[in-house]
Amino acid sequence: MASLKNRLKQLLCIVLALAFIIESWLWVHVREWLRALNRILGLNLFDLWLKKWAKTHSPYAALCLFLIPAGLILPVKIIALALIAKGRFAIGLFSILLAKILALGVTSYLFDLLRNKLLEISWFKYCYMLILRIRLWSKRLLAPLSSQIRSIILVIKSNIKGYSTILLNKFGYWLKIGRVKINSLLR
Repeated sequence: MASLKNRLKQLLCIVLALAFIIESWLWVHVREWLRALNRILGLNLFDLWLKKWAKTHSPYAALCLFLIPAGLILPVKIIALALIAKGRFAIGLFSILLAKILALGVTSYLFDLLRNKLLEISWFKYCYMLILRIRLWSKRLLAPLSSQIRSIILVIKSNIKGYSTILLNKFGYWLKIGRVKINSLLR
């Protein structure tokens, strides 16, 4: 019984660490995608305005701004759950995932701009440090697993490259034969 309990605890730790790592990866990458979109749309002035705004307002005002994406995602989640309840599982799940990723990206983007002001709040700084420790723990826990996954991905990529080369060669061969047959018919 104790062995089963320990295994379940290990499995739970791995699942939590994996979820945390995925969330961390999304945090970084979606923020960068939003930054790139910001540059493409020429909204760099928004960054400057937000940084100036943060300097002139209290840390708790910055916290309110930081929490807006979490508040905006709630109605989307409710609508998505209603869609799932009505049997539209795929659309509902897609809506939840898309809203979650966008809210995470916007929150990450805002945190990047408001970090110094937010870290002036003692309990927020404590939570931030705790999250950094959890992220480090997750990376350490999943390090052996991630190296195995990377090696499997490399093997799959090399196989895909090999198969795609073979398919392209065969396609080129059949295309060539087709041209010859068409050309002979046209003469």
